[in-house]
Amino acid sequence: MDILKPVIKLTISLFLAVQVWAWLRFLGAFWLSDGFDLIDGLFLSVHPLKFSLYGFLYTAIPAALLYFFVHGKVSRKYMLMIYAGGAAVLAMLYTLTITGFPFSYNLSWVLRQGSIMMLVAMFSGVVFFVLADSSLLGKGRNIKVISSVNHVRREILSGFAVLLGGLGFAGSTVGPIRILKNSTKFVDLDLSSMLEGEFISVEISKRPIWIIKRTKLHIAELLKQNNALIDPKSLNSRQPDNTRNAFRSIKPEYFVVEAVCTHLGCLPAFMPNGPSKEDLRHSIRAPQLFCPCHGGVFDLAGRVYINTPAPTNLSIPDHEFISENTVRIYYPSLKGMWFG
Repeated sequence: MDILKPVIKLTISLFLAVQVWAWLRFLGAFWLSDGFDLIDGLFLSVHPLKFSLYGFLYTAIPAALLYFFVHGKVSRKYMLMIYAGGAAVLAMLYTLTITGFPFSYNLSWVLRQGSIMMLVAMFSGVVFFVLADSSLLGKGRNIKVISSVNHVRREILSGFAVLLGGLGFAGSTVGPIRILKNSTKFVDLDLSSMLEGEFISVEISKRPIWIIKRTKLHIAELLKQNNALIDPKSLNSRQPDNTRNAFRSIKPEYFVVEAVCTHLGCLPAFMPNGPSKEDLRHSIRAPQLFCPCHGGVFDLAGRVYINTPAPTNLSIPDHEFISENTVRIYYPSLKGMWFG
């Protein structure tokens, strides 16, 4: 039973610290990209909760090793440096993992976002240290109350850390709850006025959904075998059963897709005739969806090309045609958002 209390304290401290990390990570990314208008989208998504849980799992072993074998063995100043420095190293490894090698299109992203992620991680490491060293969540492992002033200061810092983590967790649960409430909703769109080669966009649960009307040339191109695709049969992609075909659509001419790059969530560009001859960002000349942020390239069935950073094909939302030219697009389910 003696080991149970420190384990519980470690778990709570780390869980609250990664809540702070997850939210600061998104806020930092929005700040760099001037995208603060996207913040409300976090409250309609699973991203904060998902990233905080993944962050908890990835850091659990390093945090436990530091907490049980190093914490209390060195001075508080050095312990603070170890936690902050260790968090910064993990953040850089995480950045390199999601960016991939070689950097090509995303070197500037590594330099800008990597620095933000390291600073955010260091702050979260400080939050973890404050909680792990406090008596607020139970008896600390290295608490020597030198004076009542120092004790009060430490408890105030601990309370502030708990408040930050608690607010982060509360914010992380808003999105999943709202997704559950909206999961029975849908949007009907009349496509009768669309011309070949055009697309329209609609926002569903803060996610851009595109409907592309493919030309006969586009349809013929999709029927050809393309060995340059990572997953040409879409075996490892999120899509409803009624779109499991060569076109990834119910009707060959209409392509309904979530216009969110599966690499880092950027918005791709629609290039129905392929890139111009002057565009030398990559060598793929076919009609495509191109993500300018980091160089992701998808064909007009949302299938990703080899040697581009996106790991999977674009996601297809649940939808059906309720008449010849009217499509009904359903709001995402919690399961679909989490595993998509």
